[in-house]
This record gives sequence, structure tokens and C-alpha cells, in this order.
Amino acid sequence: MSEREQLEQAIVIQESLRAALGDAMVDATIAALRQKLAALVEEPPVEQRKQATVLFGDISGYTAISETLDAEEVKEMMNALWARLDKAITDHGGTVVAHMGDGVMAVWGAQTAQEDDPERAIRAALVMQEEVKGFVASNLCFIGMRGKSAENAPTLRMRIGINTGPVILGTVATTKEFTALGDTTNLAARLEHAAPVGGILIAHDTYRQVRGAFEVQPLKPISVKGKVEPVQVYVIERAKPRAFRVGTRGVEGVETRMIGRHAELERLLEALSIAIEDRVPQVVTVLGEAGLGKSRLLYEFNNRLEVLPERVQVFNARSTESMRGLPYSLVRDLFSFRFEILDSDPPPVAREKLERGLVSTFGESADSLMRAHFIGQLIGLDFSASPVLSGILNDAKQIRDRAFHYATQFFMTVGRERPLAVYLDDLHWADDGSLDFVEHLTRNCTDVPLTILCLSRPMLLERRPAWGEEGEGRTRLMLQPLSKRESRQLVEEILRQAENVPQKLRDMVVGGAEGNPFYLEELIKMLIDQKVIEPGEEQWRVDASRLAEVKVPPTLTGVLQARLDGLVLWEKTVLQRASVVGRKFWDSAVEHLQAEAAGIRCVEPKSPAALEALRNKELIYGRAASSFADTNEYIFKHALLRDVTYESVLMRERRNYHRQVAEWLVDRSGERVNQYAATIAEHYERANDLALTIEWYGRAGQQAREAYALATAISFYRKALELSEAHDDAPSPWGTQRLQWYQGVAEALWWQARFAEAVEAYRLMLEAAEEVGDALAQARAWNGMALVQERQGDNRASLESAKCAEKLAREAGDSTAAKMELAAALNRRASVLYRLGEVTKAMSLGEQALELSTALGQNGLRERAGGLRALGVA
Repeated sequence: MSEREQLEQAIVIQESLRAALGDAMVDATIAALRQKLAALVEEPPVEQRKQATVLFGDISGYTAISETLDAEEVKEMMNALWARLDKAITDHGGTVVAHMGDGVMAVWGAQTAQEDDPERAIRAALVMQEEVKGFVASNLCFIGMRGKSAENAPTLRMRIGINTGPVILGTVATTKEFTALGDTTNLAARLEHAAPVGGILIAHDTYRQVRGAFEVQPLKPISVKGKVEPVQVYVIERAKPRAFRVGTRGVEGVETRMIGRHAELERLLEALSIAIEDRVPQVVTVLGEAGLGKSRLLYEFNNRLEVLPERVQVFNARSTESMRGLPYSLVRDLFSFRFEILDSDPPPVAREKLERGLVSTFGESADSLMRAHFIGQLIGLDFSASPVLSGILNDAKQIRDRAFHYATQFFMTVGRERPLAVYLDDLHWADDGSLDFVEHLTRNCTDVPLTILCLSRPMLLERRPAWGEEGEGRTRLMLQPLSKRESRQLVEEILRQAENVPQKLRDMVVGGAEGNPFYLEELIKMLIDQKVIEPGEEQWRVDASRLAEVKVPPTLTGVLQARLDGLVLWEKTVLQRASVVGRKFWDSAVEHLQAEAAGIRCVEPKSPAALEALRNKELIYGRAASSFADTNEYIFKHALLRDVTYESVLMRERRNYHRQVAEWLVDRSGERVNQYAATIAEHYERANDLALTIEWYGRAGQQAREAYALATAISFYRKALELSEAHDDAPSPWGTQRLQWYQGVAEALWWQARFAEAVEAYRLMLEAAEEVGDALAQARAWNGMALVQERQGDNRASLESAKCAEKLAREAGDSTAAKMELAAALNRRASVLYRLGEVTKAMSLGEQALELSTALGQNGLRERAGGLRALGVA
């Protein structure tokens, strides 16, 4: 542990002792520690060789402006501009090394190297470009044009070159200025000179570390002074919205080549070629147990995609365990990714983003808005106020079917512009509705260059045995463990910077990993944690004397647990809290979690520092964009790591943390909180908060029912009903809600043609309504039974049920709701009577229902249609 880390940890420990030592002593000690920390930060860095990212920038148009100004005015103008540009650099974690008139040099990795330094440098460069563009318009006074139009002002633009690689960090002998020296720096400067005016030019070493985060334009290799071979370069065009980054396999910054998966990669590329050349959609499903390399395969495939001469549009969505109960969550993720819809966006903002995005695809028309409203209603954005949905809000099946149709039209329209690739990761966690949509899309998206890549564990086949079966346009790949030969190759690849690697170490790793690449990497990282392997900047060292002390855990879980045990307390605590949130988590959520012991709040570790340390140890990855505003999003490197970490959390703390995660989701989701109802319910259930668990499972059932996710709705409604029966309060506070839940179960069963179960559910609803004396709910239950019994062919039972519903509806009073149930009962009777040959009675009842429902206006449309139908058939 570095001296800086030791001081930061000492501060955290002192905070935890405040209750015992008192504020005065702790404050004095912390002040002294902070003073040492500040002095350590201010010390000039010693000369060292490090991996860094270097940026050179040069302002174009500076000379033309400076010729019209006094030297003092030039200085004042440039100071104002550099204040903006320097801030862009430092805000993104860079260090400004030098200003050279109209140029600047900055370095990322000078103090502490971060895995995303190249990405931070490019994002800083994009901000710098925008700052330079806007500087003239907002600062005309600096260039002698006060009161004049910005249209006639001189133009300022900035060329920027960025390169990544090893540098010598230290001070220049004569000036003692800190700088970065070496070939990496020289190439960055050359790239700046070669960059187009207003452009950002990067070399391949930088590009390979930021693939997927930016739109880039590959250029022909350029000749650079001092380089024998031409240099491959790329122009950065823009950052990708909600970029989908796949973390590559690697250890201690050493990126490894893919081993043992080349045949599978060729199958993926072949499918892509067929889709593009023949315009025949291709679906490839890659199945493999945890750690066998599904994500690495996606990473390599995406890398190939990025440099194709034909630009491919990429859509991404990932399922997580917490999303299993969220209807159409994978579909929502696809559209949110495309149109930058955040989960924390207020409903009007989310709806407007979807409308604007689909109008930009389909064109300005009423049909475009109609498509947006159906798709939005399906994915939970609540377009219930839309006129195009007003008459069919109770017809969830029609909304689902039309939304599927319009969403498929969207992908076909986008695919006509250029080829499409859709990545669906961790599909085994996807909800059934989302799986239904993927199957619908693959069946109905025709004559489009579309490639869908599905990544899943084999457990998906337990739910969908035929998923991805071989056929026209369908490929299923099953990943197998690496052979011993391939495992040895991977070990050699990771340890290529180490000399004299003992054969015993190689055998230990290869034998322990059993062909699982993730297991193999984690074993090596465990050996690094235990100081058997000591990585260096250029050379790694193996301490063979420590090998005898090493005990290789027999399972991957054991290896991961050993890595957790090697973390300092505050890192492990933050990682544990993150695991309670889920595999995907947010810094704001983790910071919201607080430990409680004996009713006293404990002093909390600093989450930002811990998360940064965990990223450096490659236990978690940062995501390029977050689904919640004003948060940073992270993901555990592997689902197994998250599971092992979660199991290490004490049960007492788990319950406390789950309650707080639920509260955070409720707060951050705002008016769109029902989209997270199932996840919130699960957190409250694990927190042992029965009342809130029941409430949120009921809401989750309603959400699923409205989305026509019938099996999911039944599951959640029944869970709410079962738990409410166990509630100790008498009378039950859930009386009214239980009636709604029984009705929801019954309707979902009826829609699935599970008639006998639906009748039983209506019978239970009737009993519950009788208990609370709700005549109107009893009428609804009888009407429901009458409808199902009619579909069963039991006309006599249906007629008796409808008569009971009519009697109760008449007794319920003169309210709109009572009249609606009465009209429904009359229609049920008419429908059965014409089947029994009593046509005159059927017509009379149909006319009564029609008169009653017509008087109800918009509220009676459904039963008015029923009355017309009864009359027409009779």
C-alpha cells in the first residue's frame, strides 16, 4: 500500500474512533494526517517510467487575432481562454504540464494511473474543442469587437493530438519543470500537427483502449518523422450516447490476446457478413457457463466491427438478475440506449425523448407519434393520456401486439440506412416479455442487414429449450472450457513480462483453473495479492520461495473469496454495499447505504476513493454513462464476483442495506418508480419489511398486467396475496388491494385461457369481497366468472353468475361504476341467451345494456361495444 493510501486509511480509522476518543482528539489527529497528505501531494514527483496518455493542443487562428491586438490584450485574452481549457483538463483528471503560447501539453497518469485515462483525455479534448468554439462569441471584448456581431469575428479552432504509452515522468534539468518525455510524447506532438483544424487525432495505442466509447473515423496510416512504419490514426468525431463498453480480459494493465476462441469469432464474423451482403438477418446465441469467455468474445467482435469500412450501428442491452421481474426491461434498455433516456428522467422528459427519437426515424407525422405512444406504453413510460390509447387501455394484448409491430418497423427502418448489430448480454436474466420480443423481431425483421448477438448461460434453455436452435439465419455456439494447451498459452500471455516463471506455478494455475479463463486470471491475481508475483512497470518478478505457502482454493468461489479477504476494510465494505445494489450499481446508491450498530450510526468509509481503488484492482468497471442523472455507474467485473461478495455480507447488515437501496430507488426513480416496482419489492422482502413488500409486489403485478406480461403479473399478484394473508393485523389493511390483486390474477389467467384457474381466482375474489361487504366488487367477480364460464361452454353456470352480478350491481347504487357493472351483467346474460336460442330476450337485454352504456359516455365505450355485438349476433 502506498504512503498516500496509508494516510487515507488512517483518516478513515480515526473517524471510526470518534465516539470513543472524542471530537477534540480525533479532529487534531485528522488535521495532522491531512497536513501530511497535502504535503505528500505537493511534493514534486520523482523521475519514474509509467504508462500515461499525453495530449498536445494548438489553437488555430491565434496569430490572426494577436496581430490586431496589443500584447497586453493578447495576454488577457489567452489567460481567459486557458482558464477554460485548463479546467476541462483538470476536471477530467489530467495534469497541465506546459503552455507554449498558443499550445498546451497535458498528461493523464502523472500522479495516479487510471484504467480509463485515455477515455478521460479524449472527453477533455472534446470539451476543449467546444470551449474554443464558443470563446469568440462570448468574449468579443477581448478581440476589439465590442458591440459587433460574432458572425464577423475571427475563427478560433483547436488541433489536438493524443497518444498513450510508456513515458519518463520527471523534471527538466534546466527549468526543473515537470514533464513527460519519450517516444509516446513525441508521437502525440506529431499527431497534433497532423490533426485537421478543429479535429482530434489519436494513435492506435489510444484507440484500442477506448473502442466503443466514441464515434471514430479511421484514416489511412500516416508517415511520422522518426517512425519506420506508417502510424495508424483515427479522428474522434463524438462520444457515443450511453456507450456500451465491454471490459477486456487483462491483469495489472497487461491486455491479453484472446486464446482458444478464434473459431467462434470467425462464426460471428461470418454471420455478420451474411447479414450485410445478403440482407438476411442473423441471430447468433453464444452459450457458456460463467467465466468461459462470452464477454471477451463480444469484446473482440466489437473491435472488428469498429474498423470495418462499412459503418455498423450498434444497439446494446444487458439484463441483470434484478431485472427478471421488470416487464420488457430489455426492450426499454434498447430504446433508452438509442435515445439517451435516463431512468431518473421525469415522465414528460422520457416521453418527449422517445417521441423525438421515433419522429427522427420515421419522419414528422401523426403515425410516428402513434408508434411512439404504443412502444412507450409497452416499456413503461405511461402514455395512458394519449388519445390513440384512450379506448384500448384495458386491452393490454392489443397494445403489446401493436407495440411489437411498431418496434420491429423501427429496427427495419433504421437498418435500411446502414447495417445493424444488436448485443443482448446476460440474456438468461431477461424477463419473458423481452424474450418474446426478441423472438418476434427475429421472425419478422426481413430484408435488413441485422445481426443479433445473444450472450447467455445455458440456464436460458431451461426456460426456452429451442432458443437459438440451428436453422436459416440461426446459429447456436456452446463455449467449452479451454484445453490444457490453451490454458498454458493464456498463462504465458499474462506472465509474458515475468522472467523465470517456475513450472510449479504454471502447473498450479493451469491445474486449478480447469479451463476457465476467468478462474485462471483470478488465480494469478490472487498470487499477486499474496506477493508471489510482483508486477513492475517493465518487468515482473516471481518469488518462488512463497509458492510453498500458497493454497489454491478448489473452486472459483474460493479464489474470489481469497481476493476479497485481501482487501483493506474500507474497500471491502464499499464492495459489499455495492453487491447489495446489484451487479450494476451507482456511486450515489452506495453512498446512501449506512451501517447501523446498536442504534448508533457508524463513521462511513469514503466511497469515491474506495471505488477508485476497486477499479484499479480490476474488481469493478466504470460505465461510460449512467442510467440515473448525476451518478456514476459501475458494474462488477463478473457476476460470480458480485455473488461471492454479497454472500460475505452479514445478514443483519444485508437487511439494513436492502431497505436503504429500496428507499434510494424510490427517491431517484421519481414519478417513474413503478418501472422499478418488482426490484423495490425484492429489496423490501430481503429487508424483512412485510408491509412495504406487499405494497410493492401488488404494484409490480399491476405494472406487469398493464404490459401484458401475464405470467409475471400472476406471480407478483400471488406473492402479494400470500404475504398479505400472513400479515398479523386484524382487520387486514389490504382488504381493497386484495380484491384488485385477485381480479388481476383472474384476468391474467383468463387471457392465458387457463379457465379453471381463472374461475377459482374469481371465487376467491368473491369471498374476499363478501368479507369486506363490497357489493360492487362482488358484482365484478360474478361478471368475471360469467365470462370465463361462457368460454368454457358452461352456459347455464354463466347465466346464473350473470344474474348474481346484475342483482348486486342494482343494489350497489347509482354510481358510474355500478352502472358499468350492470351493463356488463346485461351483456353477459344476452350473450348466453342467444347461445341458448332465446333470441328475443337476448335482444331486449342487449338494448338495455346499449342504452345504459351510451348514457355513460366515454366510460361506457367497452360495454356499448358489447351491447352492439349482442344485438348484431342475435
